[in-house]
Amino acid sequence: MIVRQKAIVERFHGATGESTHRRAKQALTFVVIGGAVFRLAVFLHAKSLFGDEALLAVNVVFRPLGDALLNLEENQVVPPLFLILSRLSLFVFKNLELSLRLVPLLSGIAALWLFSRLAWRLVPGWFAAGTTTVVALHFVHVKYSTVFKHYSTDCAVTLILLLVALNWARISEFRRGVLAAGLPLLIALSLTAVFGLCGLLVVSLHSAITDKRKNSFAAPAILGLSTVAVGGVLWLIVLRQYKVVGFFYEFWRDGFPLGNLAWWPVSALVQVFDYLVGYPPLHAFWALVCLVGLIALFLTRRDRSVAVFSVAAIVTGLGAAIFRVYPFSAERVTLWLAPVALVCLTKGLGSIWRFRPSALFKPVSAVLVLSLLAWAIATIHIQGGELWLAEEMRAVAQRLSEVEPEPAPILVSKCASYAFRLYFKENDRAKIVRLGEWTLTLDQIGRGWALAGRPQRFWLVLTGADFRRIGPVWPILSRFCVVRQRIEEGLCGAYLLQVEDRRFM
Repeated sequence: MIVRQKAIVERFHGATGESTHRRAKQALTFVVIGGAVFRLAVFLHAKSLFGDEALLAVNVVFRPLGDALLNLEENQVVPPLFLILSRLSLFVFKNLELSLRLVPLLSGIAALWLFSRLAWRLVPGWFAAGTTTVVALHFVHVKYSTVFKHYSTDCAVTLILLLVALNWARISEFRRGVLAAGLPLLIALSLTAVFGLCGLLVVSLHSAITDKRKNSFAAPAILGLSTVAVGGVLWLIVLRQYKVVGFFYEFWRDGFPLGNLAWWPVSALVQVFDYLVGYPPLHAFWALVCLVGLIALFLTRRDRSVAVFSVAAIVTGLGAAIFRVYPFSAERVTLWLAPVALVCLTKGLGSIWRFRPSALFKPVSAVLVLSLLAWAIATIHIQGGELWLAEEMRAVAQRLSEVEPEPAPILVSKCASYAFRLYFKENDRAKIVRLGEWTLTLDQIGRGWALAGRPQRFWLVLTGADFRRIGPVWPILSRFCVVRQRIEEGLCGAYLLQVEDRRFM
């Protein structure tokens, strides 16, 4: 009788577990679809290109592809294949904003799907659905999936390499060789793929050492040689994109401002967690959860390759930044590490759930997941306005070109100049003066006015970045000039100023 009751209880718990597992998988599918639809909705909003996007876009729109690959304006560095695909998309679909943002959109949706697959492999159940929801709603991931920047592509490539690392032991020797020869080509799509390839190289070497089969070192050798060859060629191409070699050192200094060797790894990891869940409170606590997950990955034989990949990729990226041998591991490009941190976080939350006594740790783990989801939603609420209330230089430029039959000269701020070039059809109707400094000041406006011929009236064109800086300038400017007309759309504006006091300069 007791044996029969035990069998019934086990069957009940098995059925309940299977049902929960099925619901979690359905929820995961819904999250991926919902995240893709959310990105698509923001993408179709089709706001005009903002400053950084416009700065990169002028290299695609107005310059021959061969010239753009070798020498970009304003020290922009872009993976060559990303630039080629963007140019092809613009040629096929024509629409400026949607065409240029298509590659980041597809990369962002692919990254979301790839992460859901990886999370489910590591921690099947609600924790995979929970952390995938963070990626689906996380403001930074949504933003970079819908703007003309290559950061979502970096995330997608990192996840591809993570999945290959997870399955490396189960791949045949022939397929390993094919992957080892082909995967380094991803560097052309994501310059930070070098770090992931180094992580995969360590995984392949670890597998070869523990594998008794012959020729097991062939794949690591091919992978290492291919990575060096492709990376070297692309590195030479990227060097040509910089006009100012000294910008390398500025880039590292901005990414690691303290300049202390001991502090650099901490600084980089803080940036990773910033991009992980949108500047969460208690960085050290989330780092601890990720560390728990990393240890759990090492202890789980099936998942050990992910831990090896993660450690090797992070160490390679930090080493490249510290010793200044590869500039693409500093500042915002640390976004490529976010998938690695999220994988460790997923495993860490699942491990806390299974700690003994489970009655104590299960509620803790559930609260942590809910707090992450709440924070992801909060970032959309707090910062999400940027996705909708964007710069509208297209509308401002169109109205500016139609506003008056005898137009006054136009002074364009540095921040607005690239978007202005994209949307304003220049002709002989107005003299255009582009101000030369990123920080807009009264002196700079005065010098631009002098270059325009000291006109009685002139237009001043600004963007959202300038609006945040112009506050101290307006009161002083108003002593000399009167605003006769305003054109404001979104976070862009054009102001017709009439000089009332000739002592302006």
